Amino acid sequence: MTDQDPKVQITEKIPEIIVTPKEIIDTRQFVKEITERLCSPETEIKFATGADLQKFLKILRASPDLVQREFEDPEVAAEALKLLEKRLNDTDFVTELERRDKQTDHVREAIKAIAQGEGDFRENAKRMGFISFDVRGLKMINDLMKDHAYGDEYLRTIKNLVSEKVIKTIEQITGDSSCNLARDGGDEFSILIKNSKQDLAKELNAKELAEMFPKNPELVAKLIEASGNEAKSLMQRINDLVNFSMAQEVNTLIPREKLEEFMGENMPDDFELKYFVASGAATLSEIIEDPKNEYFKKDIARRAEGKGPETGKAIVDTLLSGLRTKADAQSYEVKGAQNQRWIDSDKEEDQAMIRVISRNDVTVTLAKKAQKERQRANKLEGQLGQTQMDLDTCLTEQARLKTIHS
Repeated sequence: MTDQDPKVQITEKIPEIIVTPKEIIDTRQFVKEITERLCSPETEIKFATGADLQKFLKILRASPDLVQREFEDPEVAAEALKLLEKRLNDTDFVTELERRDKQTDHVREAIKAIAQGEGDFRENAKRMGFISFDVRGLKMINDLMKDHAYGDEYLRTIKNLVSEKVIKTIEQITGDSSCNLARDGGDEFSILIKNSKQDLAKELNAKELAEMFPKNPELVAKLIEASGNEAKSLMQRINDLVNFSMAQEVNTLIPREKLEEFMGENMPDDFELKYFVASGAATLSEIIEDPKNEYFKKDIARRAEGKGPETGKAIVDTLLSGLRTKADAQSYEVKGAQNQRWIDSDKEEDQAMIRVISRNDVTVTLAKKAQKERQRANKLEGQLGQTQMDLDTCLTEQARLKTIHS
């Protein structure tokens, strides 16, 4: 170990921190230990949310001696605080996923890589996709259990299910093993497909899907089950798969009796609370071809031989914003469609689902109104049927009497 300035040593050793001349501690481990200490039930103040961790950072900034106790050199302690800030800002401590800003950095870098890469920019842009999804029912769980620890566990379960059952399937479809799942904040998550081997914008029907994946009939069957036989873009089929896959998973986190107590009603016998999400998706090529982005299309096409545009910050940020906006808009559409399906359904479990999953009074009122209208329509249909039967009986009796008198 040399006697060079410890700050220089830190810079060279990142993500490691020099603690003493003889000891090196990993930054991640340091953050883990210090945050575990703060989040421990035995700690007087329990930090559980991102906002609380930001308060913790403010305390550390105001009282640098708290960090210095961990290190012998004040300059090393100052550098440690910088790294700790970065770690806290980049990572969500509930799910241990990267946060929105970090995911945004990944999207930005992926756009630049496509723009600066070889080949036709517009064609390459068909191989980058972005998915945004909301977790449904999180507020209900926090309200029901009156403890955010259950909401945190709900989010961790979502993360594990998406990682194991969705991301792996997406990577099978796209051949891209670098898909990145992030928690954007609250109940919002996102998935970035950086470099699909398949054209995500290409529309495929069931037959064409089978031709694309001839050695994987199970995957084809899964995609068709999620989004049907008709022609859809591969990106849209992947998005349908996200929604479909999560809706198959039963939520065992909430005891049935607790749910019934909270709702003030008995749930139907076949009712199962599911891990519903509402996801939307977009490809980079969709954003490039959007008429709203006409003002920089000339710049995109400017480079000779299709090698892509100059990667000015304004262009990249516009594309990035377009990806998120389009995916978010579709996510809201999916949520509305889910609500409408439950509202329109005659099944008791679907009617119960809309009351459970949507804590929005307007939505629940619409569901109850729709249910009453269906009951009224069913009653009128029954009355109409009875009237028709009575008429048929009268006509039959009339014909019989005519025969007798003739």
